[in-house]
Amino acid sequence: DRTRKQLASQYKNLTSRLKEMHIPFIPSAAGLFTCIDLRSCLDEPTWEAEARLHRKLFDECKILLTPGADW
Repeated sequence: DRTRKQLASQYKNLTSRLKEMHIPFIPSAAGLFTCIDLRSCLDEPTWEAEARLHRKLFDECKILLTPGADW
């Protein structure tokens, strides 16, 4: 029950931040994943640009995302 509450709290925090930043996302029905749309952050609409953004977010912010190309 504690884990469920922590997960719900983190999800609420994540989605409120995404809304504040006007980043589109698909609300999660269950699980640990939330699909977010970061196309506006790409310098060009390619898988390579997505890979660069993925690497930058990890290297500079320690944020680990699953790129769309990996779906």
